[in-house]
Amino acid sequence: MPAHDFLNSCPPPWQAFPDIAPQDLVAYLKQGLTEAWFDQRWRPFWSALDEQQREAYLQHWSASPAWRDALSVFSDHEGTDLEAEWKEFEQNLNRGSPPTSAKPSFWQRLLRRL
Repeated sequence: MPAHDFLNSCPPPWQAFPDIAPQDLVAYLKQGLTEAWFDQRWRPFWSALDEQQREAYLQHWSASPAWRDALSVFSDHEGTDLEAEWKEFEQNLNRGSPPTSAKPSFWQRLLRRL
């Protein structure tokens, strides 16, 4: 592929989904058609670009400052410890379940008596 073919190989989110405002982008990353497009088309495209290509792409498509900021959600976050992030997520998820030392439920106490 010639060097500048990437500029038109994938439309930016504001062209693909003109009704999405940049400040609302994150809400659309996990919803039906937009989720599929971002996961199958945009993310692979964007992650394949280096910083210079990303800048050229954003200039080519006249990205507004708001869209440039919104697209930071797709940037590689160097220094992010994904394993630690996952453990924190699991801990927060498990906070919703009762602790193991909690008083047994009525049914558990009743069944023990039988």
